[in-house]
Amino acid sequence: MTHGRGADSGTVDQPRTARLICRPGVTLYVDEEQLDFHITASPDHTTEDLTEVLRAAEALGLSLLDQDDCEPEVLPDDSIRLYLKSIA
Repeated sequence: MTHGRGADSGTVDQPRTARLICRPGVTLYVDEEQLDFHITASPDHTTEDLTEVLRAAEALGLSLLDQDDCEPEVLPDDSIRLYLKSIA
């Protein structure tokens, strides 16, 4: 399906090495090649879903950056982006 944006519009601007783990209102983004690790949580996320995504991040060898290192980012849709670091 093209939706007017080409034959493979589902992967536009997404590196093939990125891994997404999604729960309602919470997404874990892991791109080891670009060293880009973050969680995006929408305003209506549940504590349970955020906890599940944090556990998934930990299982992948990631942990939250200290707020002194990098503050959470408020996105235009009021979602919060939390940055992670590799602990492996």
